[in-house]
Amino acid sequence: MIPDVNLGRSMTPGLRNIVRKKEDENRAFGCPSIRTDIPMRRFKSFSDHQNYGNEPEVIDILFPATYNELGVSELDFTKLRPKEELKSLFEKIGHSYKRGKFNIIFKHSQAIAA
Repeated sequence: MIPDVNLGRSMTPGLRNIVRKKEDENRAFGCPSIRTDIPMRRFKSFSDHQNYGNEPEVIDILFPATYNELGVSELDFTKLRPKEELKSLFEKIGHSYKRGKFNIIFKHSQAIAA
């Protein structure tokens, strides 16, 4: 089948994207979906339907990250943390190491991250 000749074009009189000047031939008509020309408000209202580019991608909505419901984002896994904070995290999940063993693990993780 051959698609219609007017597919993707407005056929409504007065709303057609017809250029009147030669310099407008490559002009993009309409308004962009993501508005970078409007400053984002500090507190976004529920009634503000404007997309400022900070909306999540569709894939993130359909398939959220595993720990998202616990308030842990993907960035939390890549954040560099101080040695004492990591030691505390390991102890909270039931893995306490002696100082020497933990230092080896920490140095090894630093080498991997670099």
